[in-house]
Amino acid sequence: MKATLTDHDSRPQAASRAPSARLTATARGLLLAAVLHAAAAHGQAQDEKNVIDAKWRHLPQDPGELLVSDPGAWDFNFRPYGSSANLLWTDPIVQRAAASGEEVGDKRPTAINVTCNEEGFTVLVLCVEPLLKTYMATTNAYPWQSLEFFFLPGDADTWKIEHHFMFFYGNGKLNEYSWLMQDKTFRPMLPHITHAATPYKDNALVVRFTFDWAGLFDRLPFTDKRDNFWRLSMIRWNGGQTWGGVVHQQNQAGYIRWPDFTPEQKTRIMRRTLEKGWAQFNGALGNLRYGINGWSMPGIYTNRAWIAAENAAAPRSYVNFNEDPDFRATLAGLEAERKALASTLAVFGSLPPEEQWRFYRRAADMLFNFEYDVEAAYARHQANSLFKAK
Repeated sequence: MKATLTDHDSRPQAASRAPSARLTATARGLLLAAVLHAAAAHGQAQDEKNVIDAKWRHLPQDPGELLVSDPGAWDFNFRPYGSSANLLWTDPIVQRAAASGEEVGDKRPTAINVTCNEEGFTVLVLCVEPLLKTYMATTNAYPWQSLEFFFLPGDADTWKIEHHFMFFYGNGKLNEYSWLMQDKTFRPMLPHITHAATPYKDNALVVRFTFDWAGLFDRLPFTDKRDNFWRLSMIRWNGGQTWGGVVHQQNQAGYIRWPDFTPEQKTRIMRRTLEKGWAQFNGALGNLRYGINGWSMPGIYTNRAWIAAENAAAPRSYVNFNEDPDFRATLAGLEAERKALASTLAVFGSLPPEEQWRFYRRAADMLFNFEYDVEAAYARHQANSLFKAK
């Protein structure tokens, strides 16, 4: 119902109609209050953010099976892009038809699902696409879906633009758009993501994005809050639909609500992530010794006599940490500190929860950031060697 105030309502009344005028004014006041309340309520409804609960589970090989086994875990609340109208993009009948793989005409409903386990978390996106049924017969290109999305650990809704992990998925490929330079506190997520698009029935795709906790080892979603939120925005450009505002509109993003992890689940996440950190440390250690993946090869040409002879009188500069004899003791110490973690890693599951968390934070930083620590130590070593007082 839309209420308005007419010109007649606002005109002065004759003295003989004063009582009636007072009643009219009272009625107008009540009506105005009702209108303002309704407007406020409507505005509040428009600003309501989508929330999806992440469930602890291991996904079936075909993620589309979840549409049958757990249809209530999917959120269809996509809205027209650029609009905050509190209207579902699809009505419940279309939602049920999409979940069961039935015909939905020319509509393109979209839904998301979020799960997590000790390996990481997965965002599934159901994209109903009528062109899937006809693309081969009409020799059209495969109707890949175009998805633009970001997530941001933490639930602080502010007007500030905070760094968020942003991605664009198109033509079956995933690209990441980083806002910060890589360092100890920020790492691109792309190396820690797997993705795939699986057909569902004959008119939809389920696109899967799995994010490994190894890429978020210092941002695990553990908290004592009753509601533990991370921001999430998902835009499907095929049809112009959004689950969380427009591009970069962080204060309109929806939310992942993480489960209240049990102590056992937290242990499994931390232990599995530390195992990956241990593997990364040992891989980096091997790269350091053999000079691959950007840590240059020591002595790659020095076995050639003529090069050695020509450079015999030249000042020696080291291109690899492992070549510098004055740094080897420091390097050995950094290696030994991390190898000393092994004994506690072996019994991690038997530690009290508080001790697990303390050890995890220290060990994860040491293991995942080993290369940074070595580089920083060598920078200090070089500075002390080159700039110390003569």
